[in-house]
Amino acid sequence: MPLKKARTGKRGGMMSKAANIERLRLKARGLWVKACKHDLIDPREKFVAFLPGNPWDEKYNKAMERYIKAYYDHYHTVPL
Repeated sequence: MPLKKARTGKRGGMMSKAANIERLRLKARGLWVKACKHDLIDPREKFVAFLPGNPWDEKYNKAMERYIKAYYDHYHTVPL
């Protein structure tokens, strides 16, 4: 299996952990908005329950799992 190329920042160096965490946060946020819009929920709501069959629900949950793990691994606490 070929090795994956390391992600690089704008200057060609390795992406910092903080930049990767921010990228994961933005990815999760984008999926949150899509999931909310699919169920006609205002994305500014803090707590929601997505309807069964929402195609963005599982993708959002996986993205949040990756974000929280990366955040915890770097800062040794969970984001609030």
